[in-house]
Amino acid sequence: MREIRRLKQSEITEAKKIDAISFNMRSDFSNPQEEKYPAPADWRWGAFEGGKLAASMMEIPYIMRFDGHDVKMSGIGSVATLPEFRRSGSVRAIFGRLIPEAYAGGAVFSCLYPFSHAYYRQFGYELSATETEARIPALSIGLKMHGHFSPAAQADIPVLRKIHDSYIKNINHAIRRDELMWKQFLNFDSYRDGVFAYVWRNESGEPRSYIKYRHIPENGENLMQASELIFIDTEGLYGALSLVGGVSAQYSVFNWRYMPDFINIFDLPCNPYDMDQSVRKCFMTRLINAKKALELMRKPRGGGRFAISIISDSLITENNNTFALEFDSGESRVSISKENPDIICDIQTAAQLITGFRSLDNALLSRRKGLEVRGRLETLREVFTERPQHFTEAF
Repeated sequence: MREIRRLKQSEITEAKKIDAISFNMRSDFSNPQEEKYPAPADWRWGAFEGGKLAASMMEIPYIMRFDGHDVKMSGIGSVATLPEFRRSGSVRAIFGRLIPEAYAGGAVFSCLYPFSHAYYRQFGYELSATETEARIPALSIGLKMHGHFSPAAQADIPVLRKIHDSYIKNINHAIRRDELMWKQFLNFDSYRDGVFAYVWRNESGEPRSYIKYRHIPENGENLMQASELIFIDTEGLYGALSLVGGVSAQYSVFNWRYMPDFINIFDLPCNPYDMDQSVRKCFMTRLINAKKALELMRKPRGGGRFAISIISDSLITENNNTFALEFDSGESRVSISKENPDIICDIQTAAQLITGFRSLDNALLSRRKGLEVRGRLETLREVFTERPQHFTEAF
């Protein structure tokens, strides 16, 4: 007999044991270590088979930026199943409860990092972001260190938050951090861990950016690996980057691990031949509430109208509808309609188009079958545009 529910505190250790087995992690459960920032027990879901915890996953409540709005997002992580229960449908059963409950709780999106994109497409998720990594010889960055750098400490959280909030204002998939997330961000010892974080202030003393990086020995070289470089404006971007020149005697390579896609690497003050850039697959997004997402989605200036039909959502029947959108001077209205749609797309393609991961023209070039345009092509092109994306949270 199968039971699906949120876990109790007394069941967390069993869930962590499943994680250890599934992700090839090593933990000493005979000598448990107290976590500094433990997650609430009810963030974990479990599938019990005959009373035994067979599979579990985490659902982390995030606040995500979407076209200038804060929306609820369910972050899915630690999806794990005991080997003897693989292919039993336990994970599918958890999603069958979790996704409708997220809809009822007001979530608009859900995101996850997949081990297999094909696997999670069956639950309505689709690729919605990529990770860009840049590697540049530190001496090649032609910026002299300027402004003022100061180590970031817990007391600087209000300053970091202000910079971060300004940065994510118009960036989709960015996460608004709460106090606990900021404490975790600064939870390191530079002397022990080789991790550093600095706030950059301009000559007037205004904080405009911050950078967090790690020292990584690699093949006899020392890498300065920036996991986060967040800025308010162009001044802040190049101010933070000027630190690379200041520490170039220590580091041979500057590795920007999560460089935002909307920055052109060739705009950096370096010799283009010295730069190396790679793009990797990243996380996936699922529409939880299609109607709400369409209401909040950025619309072009002026007025217009179109109808979109979303199909093939096996978990949320409310999303399988034709939605008529009318917009004018920044105001919009979305209603369920029986009219012939101008565009038909499956739930996966809808997530890409609505979040602005790809434009309509780009999506039409793909080999995917879940997209068909029947009318108002020019309006749809103006609506479904590519927008800035950046996701830096790990879960």
